[in-house]
Amino acid sequence: MQSAIEQALRCEIDVPVGCVIKKDGQIIAAAHNRRELDKDVTAHAEMLAIREAQKKLNTSRLTGCEMYVTLEPCPMCSWAIIQSGIKTLYFGAYNPEYGILLSNPQYLPPPLANSKIKVYGGIEEDKCNKILEDSFEPVKIGISKNQAVFEMEDKMITKEELDALAAKYETKDFIKDDPIQFLHRFNDNGKEDAELAGFIASLFAYGNRKMFISKLNDLFARADNDIANYVKNGDFANLKGMEYRFAKDYDIIPVFEILNKLYSSSKGLEELFSYAFKSENFLQTVVDYFYSNAPKTAEHGFYHMIPNPANGGAMKRMNMYLRWMVRSSEVDLGIWKFMHPKDLLIPLDVHVARVSRSMGLLNRKSNDFKAVLELTEKLREFCPEDPVKYDFAMFAFGVELNKEKLGV
Repeated sequence: MQSAIEQALRCEIDVPVGCVIKKDGQIIAAAHNRRELDKDVTAHAEMLAIREAQKKLNTSRLTGCEMYVTLEPCPMCSWAIIQSGIKTLYFGAYNPEYGILLSNPQYLPPPLANSKIKVYGGIEEDKCNKILEDSFEPVKIGISKNQAVFEMEDKMITKEELDALAAKYETKDFIKDDPIQFLHRFNDNGKEDAELAGFIASLFAYGNRKMFISKLNDLFARADNDIANYVKNGDFANLKGMEYRFAKDYDIIPVFEILNKLYSSSKGLEELFSYAFKSENFLQTVVDYFYSNAPKTAEHGFYHMIPNPANGGAMKRMNMYLRWMVRSSEVDLGIWKFMHPKDLLIPLDVHVARVSRSMGLLNRKSNDFKAVLELTEKLREFCPEDPVKYDFAMFAFGVELNKEKLGV
């Protein structure tokens, strides 16, 4: 993947995507995105690399070859990759809007869906995402009377501008396309249903949004849309065959078994989080409960769903879950009262990180827990009592930028 990354860094005016093709361990083709430079809509890195490899091997069939590309291929490139006979594809960053092989497999036509190509995503994902982030210019937010207007300018955003963005995006319309929809759906059933639905939704909330929401609908349907009783009953046999990206059924079922134990011996998630909040290391205490009850056979998928704060990651999904449960607004439910919104941390993902740097709010280059602390402290200067309300402004705007820039 390093060679593909080096190709991506060679892009001049195009979205930085790099690609290499290997055969028998040797690189036979290397290319980077030249769509805008060549004024050719087909000049994606993958297409150019395929052409070069075919020319070098003097054949249209790249049987036995492997492709490494920094961004999940679009439909056009995916079709070409499979038609060429490449046996294995490795990509770095997921492309939630336009990636079709893993992010949106539901849109694969039969010839692609039935292909025998092996596809592996998330290889050097952080490095590949960072290259994409760094390609975005600084953004200045200008506020008109009725809406936010975006211009390019190297200047820190003001409180007035950020408040306007937060007000624009934190509306009920946000709910229908966000995983928080599951908390609202189950809230009428009671607090336990809402907190369990939210926790489970947060575990799956990564990758393509349509894909994980579809997977969550399937999961809750298996629980007869009665999630609290399902967890308490303890029979999870119908989760066999359930999987989502890194998590297989043998990763998912232990999470439910631990939740069953938790609700059998205590008041559940609220009591666990409340107890952990009083400890010296809040999130670590929560995670340690799951790890201490995990089976010895637990694999990568389990630990991806419940990551270890000790590794220094942003803990985006757990911070997002806490925002749902603690803040009270027309979007967030605010049904947990043991902590105050001022104590929440920003749920940091690639969209929020990119936009916050463009707005002059974040200096740290890595999207890690130190960046979470830095950004949250900066947002507390704008709103000490509720800094995380700005999550809506940065996340939603970041998604809009992503749609514009990743349609390569």
